[in-house]
Parts: sequence; structure tokens; C-alpha cells
Amino acid sequence: MRSTRLLFTAFAVMITSISFAQLKNTTYSPSRNIKLEFWLSEQGAPMYSVSYKDKPVILPSSMGFELKQTMNEVVLPPLKDNLTMVSLTRTSSDTRWTPSGATQRRSGMIITS
Repeated sequence: MRSTRLLFTAFAVMITSISFAQLKNTTYSPSRNIKLEFWLSEQGAPMYSVSYKDKPVILPSSMGFELKQTMNEVVLPPLKDNLTMVSLTRTSSDTRWTPSGATQRRSGMIITS
């Protein structure tokens, strides 16, 4: 359960931003069993893969964002290629949460474009 939360947290952090083309940015679960890689293709498309204990769980896959119309009805183009990276910040935390009071460790990357 904790590993699943970490995976989704790391994934959510990573999909909000973009990374350098061809450079894979990697983050691991605290146990290092789950590895999440995120990168840009040569066309600037966001890509990711997930492995568990060095076995592929999600093969390299592309992602993109289809945006709905804005309040002024302007149609925005999809965010699926020609993306570039501005910065990468690695984060981690060690927090307590309830109801069990167990320690939860998190790590991830924040990538801004």
C-alpha cells in the first residue's frame, strides 16, 4: 500500500512537468523496489516507464495532455510534443500520518517547463 502511494505521488509530481530530451530522470521508492523513469523523446514528447525489482511493469510509454477549451472558448493545442525542460528539483520527506502513526517516506522529482 505504501509503495503504491509512493508510485502515484512520484508519478503525479513527474507528469505535471517535463524533462530534458533523451535524459532519463529516475526516482525510486524508499525500498528501491519501484523505479520510475521520465524523459522526453527526440520530438519532445513526455515518456515514462515503471519497473518493480528491476522487472518492467510499464514499458516505455508516451503521455500527453488534451486540454479543454478555456473560459473564453479558445481551443488550446494538446501538450504532447515539442516540450522542453526548464528545471529539475529532487525532493524527499519523512512524515507521520494517521491512523496508525506509521512513518511514511516519499521521494520524487519536480520538473518545470
